[in-house]
Amino acid sequence: MLRLKERRLEIRPVRLQMPAGQAAARRVVFLADEGRFKAQEVRMQLMISPATRAAAATGLTLALLNAAAAAPAPTPEKKPKPILVEGDQLTNDSKEMVFANAIITHPDAKGDTKFTAERMQIFKDEKQQPERIIATGKPRGWNDRNEVTGEKMTVYPKEHRVVVEGNFRVVVLPKPGEEPSKDKSDLKGQVKDGVMTGDRLEYDYRSKNIAAHGNLKLASRGRTATGEDLFYTDKTEMVKFTGPVHARDEKGNTFETATGLQLALNKNGISQVPGRFTATLLVDENEETATPEEKQTAAAPPAAADKSAAGDKPKAGTH
Repeated sequence: MLRLKERRLEIRPVRLQMPAGQAAARRVVFLADEGRFKAQEVRMQLMISPATRAAAATGLTLALLNAAAAAPAPTPEKKPKPILVEGDQLTNDSKEMVFANAIITHPDAKGDTKFTAERMQIFKDEKQQPERIIATGKPRGWNDRNEVTGEKMTVYPKEHRVVVEGNFRVVVLPKPGEEPSKDKSDLKGQVKDGVMTGDRLEYDYRSKNIAAHGNLKLASRGRTATGEDLFYTDKTEMVKFTGPVHARDEKGNTFETATGLQLALNKNGISQVPGRFTATLLVDENEETATPEEKQTAAAPPAAADKSAAGDKPKAGTH
């Protein structure tokens, strides 16, 4: 339907071919004066070109970069990779696309990573391709190892990286073969994951590594640790805190240190405290040992009853 006076074109249903990728929608309205279109019930495949990570970022990003540099180099990606976006509504212009109630699926050789939010704003680069995605309104991301929530998420799909700001929460799920025990009476066996909360994190959803900062709290298998900065390496399941840390292990032992510590999410627990610390260790004490005399007295049989006791005396005879 073409409305000449309103300079708008309405098509239903429709398939679109754009620099960012391909899309299908139930209904699309082109607004010529505004240079944009609106669509409903959208399913879109965006093409993401590989890109070298930008190093001009925070210390958290640099920690992720250093971890990636230490890992074996991945096979170079030559072809653009698709990500799938689905949403109720889409508004598109030359600079951005805005989705309502969107779901993004980013495939990977190790499994898919998905993001959902009430509003997703996709910013384009000079080639009109997706560069970053800002998700607000109950944003959530998850894959086979982690579930991440927060107030705001900024996804960099070319780098497989997401920045989460404001009351983030990460659940580290058990690796395959380390699932919780099926025996419900095995209480320790039921706790097989870790939960991290704090102000800000950066997450590499390819390596599953996490760098976090601000009001941090980690809880795992009965252990807790609080601090300001941490880096989690998924391959080793090791959390490294830097700066002041307060930690408590599953036995109730506590550690206070200003120089950080390492904590394993597996059964090893606290593995290293590199600097000066104060610890409170709980010790099970045995009952006080009895003296030999007390043991002999306790083991002696009760004394025989005195036959001459009252009541056993013979009656007096008569003369």
